[in-house]
Amino acid sequence: MRSRYWWQTFVGWLCICWIIAIPARAIAAPQAVEADGDNGVIHIIRVGAGGDYSQLADALAVAPAGAIIEILSGIQMGQWVIDRPLTLRGHHGAILDGGGSGTTLTITAPDVHVQGLNFQRTGLQPVDAAILVRARAVTIEGNRFERFMRGITIGDGAGVNGDAAYTIVRNNTLVGWPDGTLPERSIGIAVLKSSAVRIELNTILAVQTGIAVDDAPRGFIRGNVIRATETAFVTPLLAGSTSILGVTATFFSAALCLPAASDVVFEQNTLEHNTTAIKLAGSARMTIRQNLLRAQHADALLVHNSTGLLITDNHFHQNPRAVTIGGSGTVDLRQNRFTGNETAFILTAGDAVVTVHHNDFIHNRKLLVRDIETPTVVWEGNYWEQQVLSDWWFRLRAQWFSRDLQGRTALPYVIDGVVDPYPSLIPYHPDAQTTNQQLLFMVIVCIGVGLMELYRIWQLKGAL
Repeated sequence: MRSRYWWQTFVGWLCICWIIAIPARAIAAPQAVEADGDNGVIHIIRVGAGGDYSQLADALAVAPAGAIIEILSGIQMGQWVIDRPLTLRGHHGAILDGGGSGTTLTITAPDVHVQGLNFQRTGLQPVDAAILVRARAVTIEGNRFERFMRGITIGDGAGVNGDAAYTIVRNNTLVGWPDGTLPERSIGIAVLKSSAVRIELNTILAVQTGIAVDDAPRGFIRGNVIRATETAFVTPLLAGSTSILGVTATFFSAALCLPAASDVVFEQNTLEHNTTAIKLAGSARMTIRQNLLRAQHADALLVHNSTGLLITDNHFHQNPRAVTIGGSGTVDLRQNRFTGNETAFILTAGDAVVTVHHNDFIHNRKLLVRDIETPTVVWEGNYWEQQVLSDWWFRLRAQWFSRDLQGRTALPYVIDGVVDPYPSLIPYHPDAQTTNQQLLFMVIVCIGVGLMELYRIWQLKGAL
């Protein structure tokens, strides 16, 4: 009986083995998924425990151009190079660990996307980075970086491998050294000889320099939050430490007069609790606008030997020194808010031309400190509220003196050596009620209450 039906048993076991082999064969080779409009194929390769390959290096060696490499949860140790267009993205808990040596990921091909990964432990040399970009049109988005000398370096600084233009760095979190021991020369994001780079919506903490820019025309830096650094934003990036405007600044040279950063827009960033927020030298045609510079430990903005700078619509709040300017060039400050700073302006030696128009100066402890032979400053049309009683009396007289349709008066305002020939009687940022407005309201209320009381007393005397 058993020998008569042996072939049925054999066929049954054969079918079972064939069914088991199907998923094993699917795991052993990269998956192919139909592409969108190109009628091609996108290969998805999974790396990690249970994936197509256990090691990222093996997947990179065989991945075709346009492939998607998915890193599963777990730690990948080593250093890697991406030399063809592809997407590298991580599942939750996917970590690329450089092991404390060299640069972790080097990108030498255009059109590479890096998403959703955790990078940690680069080497400790000044040039070591978690990601080094040496190609155009690279996108780095939604990653986290910890314990690095440089989080992301865009360009090689020499132009040997071409311009890493049109690179996008967006929505990443870079925490250099959470324990607070900042290695000298550690940088969150460095841009070196690369044009039209966009750095947006990143959070940078606990590094010596947040964002460093050197020779990066048409760059756009927007919506980033930078805290707990020695310098949040600096240009240019140079090795060594020098002194500028009386402040020692690493990677910052007061002697450099070339356009280290030209046609760069730096806007809507939040810079808080840094030693210095922004340092600019040898820069040309830069726009600094709509930023919040609050509670730095030393300086909010340092400018030297820079020309064509437009500083507009920023809020300088509770800084020891809001703006320090020296050297040559031209700087235009318009419609900024200076509130609660220890010193609003410091001018050091130089022949720069500075225009200060239509800004709000409210409750700064001291307005201006200047050296001998300081830059020429033109003050006009600013709103002043430094000394409550005297400024309120000035505004009351100015109302009777003259006032145009924009709320400016021809009665000069003089304080701390500053003469504004046409000061404004109303702030340019009316969203916050000033102390003068509060004081005027209180005075009107007190006068009204006093008159009512006098009228009541007069009535009582008439009744008697």
